[in-house]
Amino acid sequence: MEAPLRAGDFVGLRRLLQARTDDPPDPELDHVLGLIEYFYCEFDTALNLLERSFLALRAARRNRAAALVAVSLGRVHFDGLGDQLAGRGWLSRAHSLVQKEEPCVEQGWVELGLVGCSVADAGELEGGARLAIDLARLHGDSDLECKALADGGLARVSLGRVAEGVGRQNGI
Repeated sequence: MEAPLRAGDFVGLRRLLQARTDDPPDPELDHVLGLIEYFYCEFDTALNLLERSFLALRAARRNRAAALVAVSLGRVHFDGLGDQLAGRGWLSRAHSLVQKEEPCVEQGWVELGLVGCSVADAGELEGGARLAIDLARLHGDSDLECKALADGGLARVSLGRVAEGVGRQNGI
């Protein structure tokens, strides 16, 4: 499975994951395939896979992983289907799953669950970005750090602090 992913062959990865019908369900693979189906605008399939993944992870008491799937469900509803109410419900569920955990990268990913431009409150986006960048640096997650920097910059630009938002590179 890693070869198509490393090559950027999402069509091949999609086929490979779809073909695993003989295997028992795997919540991590369901999450990945659910996201791929979302990118292909196959919303019903995406929701089915993501919900199956979420339920399996919750049953296994893997709250951090379940929170990441809840974020994905929130995105599909919020940005894919335009159902902001359902999307916010899933994002709230994600928050509740990680709020009592020790500081972890999943908390940062939950804070920045939506695409930055989908967050209506720039102050809220900036606060989430601050928390996420601290968690990213604490745990060495460069992908989360990049997203936090981008979302923090967008928040500053949206708040009218354009030079600060565009020029900041090392922190929030």
